[in-house]
Amino acid sequence: MKLRFLFSLFFALAVFSLSAQSNVRGWYADGQVWIVWEASLPIAESYGIFARPTPFTSTTDAIPVGRPFYWEYLGGALKTQVDTSLTFRIPNGQGGLYQLAPNEGLFVFTPHQAGALWFAVVRPGETAVTPGTNLTQSAVPFQYDPVGDPVECHLQAVFPSPFSSNYTCLAYFMWADGRQAQWDNRPDFPVMANVAKNGMPSLFMVAIPPGLDTTQPFPMTIWLHGGGGEARQSLPGSRPIVNLKSLEGIVVAHNDDLIGWRGEVPPNQDQPSWHFGWRKNYNPFNSNNLPTEVDTIVNYTQRRYIWIDSWLMRHFNVDPARINLNGHSMGAAGSTALAKAFPDHYATVTLFNNGFGGPESG
Repeated sequence: MKLRFLFSLFFALAVFSLSAQSNVRGWYADGQVWIVWEASLPIAESYGIFARPTPFTSTTDAIPVGRPFYWEYLGGALKTQVDTSLTFRIPNGQGGLYQLAPNEGLFVFTPHQAGALWFAVVRPGETAVTPGTNLTQSAVPFQYDPVGDPVECHLQAVFPSPFSSNYTCLAYFMWADGRQAQWDNRPDFPVMANVAKNGMPSLFMVAIPPGLDTTQPFPMTIWLHGGGGEARQSLPGSRPIVNLKSLEGIVVAHNDDLIGWRGEVPPNQDQPSWHFGWRKNYNPFNSNNLPTEVDTIVNYTQRRYIWIDSWLMRHFNVDPARINLNGHSMGAAGSTALAKAFPDHYATVTLFNNGFGGPESG
């Protein structure tokens, strides 16, 4: 998976600038603020995003609002699971769409009130902010209307299932609102990450069978992948042994994608949350990030899955009484926890190669 992403980056290097990140700009659309910049070489492992209501020349005078890893700001999951040539496609703030260039990075900020902020994009270890280079040219205005202008998921690609070409697949992304207070949410959008993972992108895929009658409510089958897996593995035709080819409804394949240091293991895409969540005080940027004596594990991933289900029910003719949950290995563990936490949400739960090891001796 990572090799496919690096392969695509190799061919994109020609369009990256050798100077500092530049052309930072932003706009508001669909309940969120979209910050885009031209990345520079060498490719930064992460970029710091800073904001303030007035212009600033140093990050020490602003508030840090995000720090996406390169896998996140360049769309690594989109490239490895759908097409290596793809870049993010986002709303342009004027009713249309904007396709990022191969050398452009993306961060998404979720406001909790109307206002306007200047945004800067800075490499780790640097503090200088230069107008016209790594700072927006003006304050970016944004609205706050959870009812009339709620947060949305965003379609990135439509493609045939690579395992059964008569199924049409839709790849979506959404960007999390990360806050330290897990209940400090917008009415339309739960807190789905701690503050360190604010703006975290997440992929999910929807597979539609041939000839689906969309005039009548249809079932929705949810699939959670196993450890080391990805959403792409849960598309129709990929696992004949469990028959993923839904005939009467859609299949939704989630991606458990938490990027950050895990002890001495550097950030990579194979660091799942077991389809559940992670610690409030988890620091993804430091290898010395063991839990403190007092900490709370929050079900950030569960919240994301439930919210995506609700979003799909608003945009597809899904029968809310026929939502079926399935999981393989680690996904079985995640399915078990989801079913226990939200028993009225699912009609059935099926576990394959249960991810629980059973009680330990002693």
